Order: sequence, then structure tokens, then C-alpha cells
Amino acid sequence: MSRSYGNLVVGGLFGCLFMFHGMLQAASGCSTGQFFGTYNVQVSSIGFQGAITLPPTTTAAPVIGFANNPNSLSGKIAGLGRYYFDGTGNIIGVTAASSTSPAVALNVGTYSVNLDCSASAKFTSGASYDMYLAATSQEALYVRTDALGGSEFGILRRAGACFALNGTYTFQVGGVSTQSPTGGPTGAYAYSAAGSLALDGIGNFNLAQSLVTSAGPQKSTASGTYTVGGDCSVTLKFNAPANSAFVVPASFKILMIDSTTGMIALQPDSTNTLTGTLVGQ
Repeated sequence: MSRSYGNLVVGGLFGCLFMFHGMLQAASGCSTGQFFGTYNVQVSSIGFQGAITLPPTTTAAPVIGFANNPNSLSGKIAGLGRYYFDGTGNIIGVTAASSTSPAVALNVGTYSVNLDCSASAKFTSGASYDMYLAATSQEALYVRTDALGGSEFGILRRAGACFALNGTYTFQVGGVSTQSPTGGPTGAYAYSAAGSLALDGIGNFNLAQSLVTSAGPQKSTASGTYTVGGDCSVTLKFNAPANSAFVVPASFKILMIDSTTGMIALQPDSTNTLTGTLVGQ
């Protein structure tokens, strides 16, 4: 009985110490030095970005920031990006590789973190962001603040290794796409999908989804091949549809956070981009 009581007391003391350590970390606040490493970025609002009207004092001239940036570590991907935050206030990307020169590290912007875990980032292009850190600096939520940002908002998540991409994943994606419904005008309509994606580890995939558009709900399947880049990007290439219900998208890209989770950028057509999430089953 005394040994059990002693174990309970010791265990309780260790538990209190861990709790106290966590309280100290929380009390100490955030700093620029704590926000470091490689982070994936996803524009959460891009699915309806094309359906909004910019303020009258702005223009539609694009100013590249987190997403669709050729200087991202993952290259130019609509709705997604990948950067290294060096812990001293610099955001690092790369110059695009060419036939005559390799990719080279490039300072694409700066950032700073305040004690209250609010932060700011500014790209050399002029794109500016207010960010708020979470999960002990593993994540940050942001809103774009420059005049050409179009009310963009999204999330950054610290990335890890993406070894052994195989097995079945669940995904969802949604936003707005250009559609021509029967009996209705062509325009921007809701597009949402959820389903499963099975990767066999050697470059082949099978997909099953439930899609809801202006035409109503539809279930369909598809198959094809996939490639994985050294930057943890995954590109799907679809075979000819096995059934008429599946419509091959213009692009389907994934930026893995680790081997079990990822960010999706889907282009159902050439003018719209939707984002979503991928999670291992």
C-alpha cells in the first residue's frame, strides 16, 4: 500500500512539473526565434476569391505572396506555398531551376513575432500579412493586409518528412467553380467534394468521391498515376474516366505536411482554384 502511495505521489509530482513547465512556456509568450523551420501555406479563402469584388480603391493587378509563387520551395502552385522561416526574421524560398542553373536559396521576405504571439510578414513583392501563432508555433493563422490581397486568409503548418506515401487517405475540398447548370445561367456555383485516395507506394492511385455541384450530388471513381517531389509535393495524373460521372480536373496537387496529412489545391477548371485537406486513414 505504501509503495503504491509513494508511486502516486511521485507520479503526481512529475505531472505537476510537466504542467508547470507548460505554464512557463505559455507565460513566456512567443518570439521570432520560436517560429522557425519549413512551413506549408494554404490559402483557405481561395475557393471563393474569384467571386468577391475588390474595394473600389484597388486594382486587380496581381501581387504574389505566399501562394502561386514561383519562388516557393515547392514551386508555383495555385493556393499553396512552402517556405523556410529562419528564426531570425527572414523568409527563404528559391529561384526556379533552369536548364543551365540549379535552384538557389532566395530571401523572399521578412517576418517578426511579438510576445503575445501575434506576428507580421512582408514579401519583397509588397504582399503583407498579419499572423497569429498557435500550437507552440507549429501553426499560424493569417489574413493578408495589403490593398491587393482581396481579403485572403489561410494557414501555415510546420512541415516534417513525407516518407512512405502509401495507403488510403481521406480528403475534402470546396469552394466555387464556373458551371453551366441545366436551365440556368453560367456563373460561379458551389463545388464541394469528399472522398478517399488510395496510393499504392509505387506510383498508382485510385480515387472515390462524392461531389456536389449545381448539377446535384454525384458519386464517381477514378484512377491514374502520381509522382512525389523532393519538396513533398504530390501530382495526380488521371487516366481516361472509367465512368461518365467523373470529370477530370485541370489540376490536382497535394503538398504533404508529413506522411499522414497534406494540403490540397484542386483546379476544377482553368480559372478557379479550391483548397482542402488530406488525412491518412
